[in-house]
Amino acid sequence: MSDYFDTEEVVKGYDRRIVFRILSYLKPYRILILLTVIALAVSTVGELFVPVLMQKVIDDAIMARFTTLSRLTGEGLSEESRSVVRDLAASPSVRYIGERVFIPQSRKLALTRKAEGELRSLGVIEDEQWYAFSFASPGDLFNLVRERDDIFIYAENISPGGTLAFEGAIRNRDLYTLSLNEIRLVRGRDLAMIASRMSLLAVVLASVFAFTFLQTWAAGLIGQRIMKDMRLELFKKTASQSTNFLSRHPVGRIVTRLTGDVETINEFFTSVLVAFLKDLSVMTGVLLTLFFLSPPLALAALLTMPPVLWITAVSRRRARDAFRRQRVASSRLNS
Repeated sequence: MSDYFDTEEVVKGYDRRIVFRILSYLKPYRILILLTVIALAVSTVGELFVPVLMQKVIDDAIMARFTTLSRLTGEGLSEESRSVVRDLAASPSVRYIGERVFIPQSRKLALTRKAEGELRSLGVIEDEQWYAFSFASPGDLFNLVRERDDIFIYAENISPGGTLAFEGAIRNRDLYTLSLNEIRLVRGRDLAMIASRMSLLAVVLASVFAFTFLQTWAAGLIGQRIMKDMRLELFKKTASQSTNFLSRHPVGRIVTRLTGDVETINEFFTSVLVAFLKDLSVMTGVLLTLFFLSPPLALAALLTMPPVLWITAVSRRRARDAFRRQRVASSRLNS
């Protein structure tokens, strides 16, 4: 009688045939699958775009910094550093104000370590931090710069379209001695950039939320319909079995197969599979973005992956065995 209530131990590992049989239940729901994939892709791109957007706001507006040169010359430099200086001189983002040259600190306008060292040794790079800006005449900022010419420097600049504009600069230590309204005038372009980028950030976050909801809804609907199909098929299969078969298998074990195991497969489609694809796409996108922004940082991140993969593999095997024991115990109890 004890054999009647015993259930088989599950020790089999990955079986490709069983996996393909389970995935075959997805075929009737191709449109929902396509909707889930599109929502997953859009939400992933949005999540990856948010930190890049934040980095641009911080670097280009909040922490706008300039490398200040007393002159832009290649005299006394190596050929490699002279080439870097020539590239900087040709850049439209470089500002020439009086005897000083202001280079925005960005990825596209970056001095190499060698060139920076040589320029510092020649006393070309100033240690004092400046803030450079553009302004037009007439205007409140133009009047402020003219009135406070003891702390501001400025120069006329003819744009490619022939419009007269001005380039101005002020030391950071002098900038924050101004009143709040005057600082707003000087950094008006940065404040406008922050406002526009934050509006874009709000749109991106709302899109990520909407498409994540759409992805969750579509994946849940797919899982529920697959679970319905499986249970109907299993019920028909069980109802068509002979009396001899039903007498050899406890009702509790059959009920467990028809409910618990199908619910586990539903969990696989609605949570596990979608979460796996989402995490995989986000991790791949993060690594690609890291390699684009900072290859050394990306390599440092990759060095942490082998121990993480090893710990994950060990935990996965132990969790799988514990889950199998739980399923066997549940089947015996129901039997």
